[in-house]
Amino acid sequence: SSVTMSGEFLDGYYAIQEGDINMRINIDPLVDLRLIGDFKVDGTFDLKAEVNKLDVGFVNYVFSQPIVQFTPGHFLYGDLFISPNEEAFTLRGNMSSDYAEIEVFWLPNQRVLLHDINFLVWDNDFENVMCNATVLNLETFERTPIDVRFGITFDDSFAYEAWDLDV
Repeated sequence: SSVTMSGEFLDGYYAIQEGDINMRINIDPLVDLRLIGDFKVDGTFDLKAEVNKLDVGFVNYVFSQPIVQFTPGHFLYGDLFISPNEEAFTLRGNMSSDYAEIEVFWLPNQRVLLHDINFLVWDNDFENVMCNATVLNLETFERTPIDVRFGITFDDSFAYEAWDLDV
């Protein structure tokens, strides 16, 4: 037997006996992703999240303090593989964005414009090796080219654990 869901935000099925899941979550314009995978009798599972669109503004919600603020309206896309470990879950995959903007507390009146961002996701670490960026002075509109490395670490329950930004 299976459970089929169809609605404005959720569309797909879960085949109970086989353990197969294929679910699309679409909250336009913020999120569009598909979960595909299977759940096994022993409680383990393998899931793939095909992220067609995820607003970078969601990243702001993982910070308990507004250390880094992503400007909403720019999108990440890519594939994440979700698998269980001894304690909770592990993420692996790749996420990309053509463009994003961030504001950081130590650069007042300036915005960092990130170009062609690629995140490697491994063991719940989102690590951007290096990307071209521009610092925009919001008062003079002067632009300064820079290189940026950015990373966010989540614990096994996907709670924010640490961040690193080198400008």
